[in-house]
Amino acid sequence: MWFRGAPPRQLDLGAGRYIEYLFAFTFYKPIQDFLGKPMISSGCFSAYRTELLRAAGGWSARTMAEDMDLTWTLYGRGHKVRFAQDALCYPIEPNNFHFLSKQLRRWSHGFVQNVRMHWREVLHQPYPRSILAVGMWDAVIASLAFVFVIPLLALLVHPLFLFSYVVDLPAVAVPALVAGARRGEVGRVLASLPCFIPLRVLNAVFMLRAVWAELIVGRPLLTYEKGH
Repeated sequence: MWFRGAPPRQLDLGAGRYIEYLFAFTFYKPIQDFLGKPMISSGCFSAYRTELLRAAGGWSARTMAEDMDLTWTLYGRGHKVRFAQDALCYPIEPNNFHFLSKQLRRWSHGFVQNVRMHWREVLHQPYPRSILAVGMWDAVIASLAFVFVIPLLALLVHPLFLFSYVVDLPAVAVPALVAGARRGEVGRVLASLPCFIPLRVLNAVFMLRAVWAELIVGRPLLTYEKGH
């Protein structure tokens, strides 16, 4: 699953998504697969054994992230999910902020909905439990830091606190550069890295809104709006 085309323009959120994909599909997901527990069998490029899919009830509409729901349901039934790193897929990505916002809203609400629905069964599995804990930390604590704490510290204490937005960027940049080198796209990776930062902040905003709506005020997202 990769982007094709010209190098990104400044602050192109699509270029930020390119970095997300490089990191996730060449580093993060292979590690999950090595441990035998990919957390999401991505809905846009997955294959299933028909009899198991039917037995699980197919793709449920009870959450806004049916692929995550199905993956965790299969784990709960004792089945295995694997990640095929060499598989290729060309997704239709959002081409403007209007559609991107719909996608991010659906993904963030879907994550929170699935955590609320599956957390009991996940707690009995050591690795998924750890991934879920990290995911919730990132969804709440890290998002609060990105959206509120860092700007306030930069405004009230010292502007150098803004450096916090990029202090851990090498953790993403190194795997992305390695993957880019294999694809002959090092220049594209370097040009895209700055675009990853605003997308990361935007992800945090949508995740905080989802946590607030789903867990605090009880206003779940019930309408599925396609993000492209």
